[in-house]
Amino acid sequence: IPSFEYYCISALTIPDAVLKKIKGLIAATFYLDKGRSEQEIRNRVDAIYQMIKSEHPEGIRRFAHWLNHRFIGEMDVLKSVKRGTLESRKEAHSMLEQVVAEMRAKYRKLGLEEGRRVGFAQGITEGKQVGIEQGIEQGIEQGKLEAARNMVRKGFSTEIISEITGLSQKDIQSL
Repeated sequence: IPSFEYYCISALTIPDAVLKKIKGLIAATFYLDKGRSEQEIRNRVDAIYQMIKSEHPEGIRRFAHWLNHRFIGEMDVLKSVKRGTLESRKEAHSMLEQVVAEMRAKYRKLGLEEGRRVGFAQGITEGKQVGIEQGIEQGIEQGKLEAARNMVRKGFSTEIISEITGLSQKDIQSL
């Protein structure tokens, strides 16, 4: 029975600059996997091509396959790739570029959807706030009119009512 030694590697503790300098498939995997938000992953996708461009075509194919399953799911570009090795480095790079392009398109669409959702929520919040402010203003105005009516019934002069409520004498006379 073979015996293996394992080393614990905390990818999150390796600085991005170090991963970019190391390059290679493992560094690219760690680098991309550190992305926490869709925007961060989108930005990291642009950098990974440079990190792995000198790798063997089979390694790039496997990386693209992992990338596909990790972030997207099944894509048409990978369905056309046979299980064997790719014919050339150019074919591997072409496939990776296609996966990255599809990821960019997906994240762009998700970004637009998120932007619409956030904008809609902000619109509702602002609309509610405007409604509340208008309601308060109307309530204050109704309160002034009700107070003025009561003062007129009690025999206060138009000048005194105007001074207390802030209503014009014309408005008070129309009550």
